[in-house]
Amino acid sequence: MSDDMFRSGRKSPSTAKKTRRARFKEEREDDKRLAAKERQDEHDKLSLMEKIAKLDYKLGPNVGATKERARLKATLENQALSEENKHKAAESKKNSKADKAADKVSKKFQKAITSMVKEVVKEVSEAAVQEALKKSKSEKKARKS
Repeated sequence: MSDDMFRSGRKSPSTAKKTRRARFKEEREDDKRLAAKERQDEHDKLSLMEKIAKLDYKLGPNVGATKERARLKATLENQALSEENKHKAAESKKNSKADKAADKVSKKFQKAITSMVKEVVKEVSEAAVQEALKKSKSEKKARKS
């Protein structure tokens, strides 16, 4: 009779029990996977400080999970440094814009001052030449007299 069952495509009772057991086992594994996924999702939503506080609550302050604590603290420090670097970069960007604007202004002032100095030099040199001419004329008059 059992040969007839195999030929007709039906499984033997012992094989059917294994498949029920296998199905039950798979269902339990699926349930475990879903529960683990939910726990992981909840854990991922926590901030770094909350994760450290959760470890402290579960295990005690600075007890156990040293690698996890070290990893969380290093990540926290890296975030603080990156925020500081972003702030510094923004400041340097502002400063570079201000420096460029100041350079433009200073170049304009330098040009203006240079042109003013040239004008003053011309006036002074013309005045000095005229003064020298007056002196030479007055000296000539003094020699004649």
